[in-house]
Amino acid sequence: MERNKDVKRYFEAAVQGDAEAAYSLGECYRWGNGVECDETEAIRWYREAADMGHMEAAYSLGECYRWGNGVECDETEAIRWYREAADMGHMEAAYTLAKCYDYGRGAEKDKEEAIRWYLKAAEMGHVQAMFDLGIYYFNDISCPWYEKATDPIYMKSWKTADSAEALTWYEKGIRAEPDDEAAVECYRKAAGMGFPKAMQKLAKYYNDAGLQWFRKAAEQGSTEAQCVLGDCYLEGNGVPMDKEEAIRWYRKAAEQGDDEAEYKLERLL
Repeated sequence: MERNKDVKRYFEAAVQGDAEAAYSLGECYRWGNGVECDETEAIRWYREAADMGHMEAAYSLGECYRWGNGVECDETEAIRWYREAADMGHMEAAYTLAKCYDYGRGAEKDKEEAIRWYLKAAEMGHVQAMFDLGIYYFNDISCPWYEKATDPIYMKSWKTADSAEALTWYEKGIRAEPDDEAAVECYRKAAGMGFPKAMQKLAKYYNDAGLQWFRKAAEQGSTEAQCVLGDCYLEGNGVPMDKEEAIRWYRKAAEQGDDEAEYKLERLL
């Protein structure tokens, strides 16, 4: 069979140190392409390839450890290989890592680490990561500044000794360009010293960031994000109230078969 010839060719190249061939051999054993399915042998060749820096092999190892394919289920080991793959630029590995930290699978729950990997995945073009970031930022799950800015006990405990320097950082933020990273960092420093207006600025920034990520996901076809944007425009949540814009986003989702969007469109039209 042609596939058997391929397996032989992959094997000859793999033992010579060809990472792509080792990965392909792992795929053959995992799925029974040209050889009998043997998940243990698949793991062996995935590991060979991953140790040579093969991104897909590292991700496949993560999947195998996560689901117990060819090895005992070990979520901690899965995270190690997902991280290897994500560090090499594997988009799905970065998103999976975010989920692991978000839900405490194989690691302690860590919102900051989850957001860090959601960002990496989103920046690589992962649409669901963009949507999840929108949820985080828009609902302020990741940002404590809303609570701090409205906490009267915290406000009363603000130390006068820090006020001058905090105000300086706040004013630096105001002078920076809108949404500029430097401005956000200035607000962050002032907020860390307890300056209430800086906290409010940061809170608003994170809210805006949520809309930004929803919009990115929506523009790439996420019906969930399109519905959220429709809701925002319909209710004036973070944007000016705009029924026509709400209808536009609901229609985009409905055209892709989203039942919720169709229902909302029917009510508006």
